[in-house]
Amino acid sequence: MSTEKQAVVVNNNSAVIVKVEDLHKSYFLGKTAIPALRGIDFELTRGEFCSIMGPSGCGKTTLLNIIGGIDRPDRGLVQFEGVELTTLSDNELADLRLDKISFVFQFYNLLPLLSAQENVEVPMVFRGDSRSSREQRANELLALVGLKGRENHLPTELSGGEQQRVSISRAMANNPDLMICDEPSGDLDSASAKVILKLLNDLNKDMGMTILMVTHDRRTAKVCDRILHMLDGKIVQEEATPGIEGSILDDSIED
Repeated sequence: MSTEKQAVVVNNNSAVIVKVEDLHKSYFLGKTAIPALRGIDFELTRGEFCSIMGPSGCGKTTLLNIIGGIDRPDRGLVQFEGVELTTLSDNELADLRLDKISFVFQFYNLLPLLSAQENVEVPMVFRGDSRSSREQRANELLALVGLKGRENHLPTELSGGEQQRVSISRAMANNPDLMICDEPSGDLDSASAKVILKLLNDLNKDMGMTILMVTHDRRTAKVCDRILHMLDGKIVQEEATPGIEGSILDDSIED
């Protein structure tokens, strides 16, 4: 029997990168089912910067986890680049996350004993890249996010905003097709939050990175091209936004 890993074949040319239909998910508290998602329908277009906005407990993170292959729905369709995620094994989902989907978390999730450069290298280590190529790529990404000269600092030697920039660099390491951000500025002061959101906006507008971001804050959400409003496990409203007008990046608005 062959043990060679079989690659998941995706459609990189489709304009729609994520398609979700009638998505349901419940969690159990004892024997009681607690609905988290109650029939979600939406599509994400390649190159889009889209925000999912809603109060705590409305199902935002659950939706992200299912799209990113971390969790599985109870029923419904979730496709990434034409591949139905519910048909994939756990190993295939892990490979998809390594090669195609990256995550930026609210609390950074950096490895505390590794330097900034080494943290950025982690996805490339799992991919099997050579040491020299990993180091070069990590240094390029850290320079891109304004951390040149900070490569050898541990997370505890960096500010919250700097740690999140390392996290974003790590998320870019394997050239993913989709970056999923769960409250990426939620743990930061307003000045650091602006830096992070400006960086994400630049990655989207200048490099074409497709970004799906969760937030509970309207001024943060308005950085994006489109806002999906969630409430009680459903998308209840879709809103197009006029660029950064009215957002945290709008210099005409005082903090």
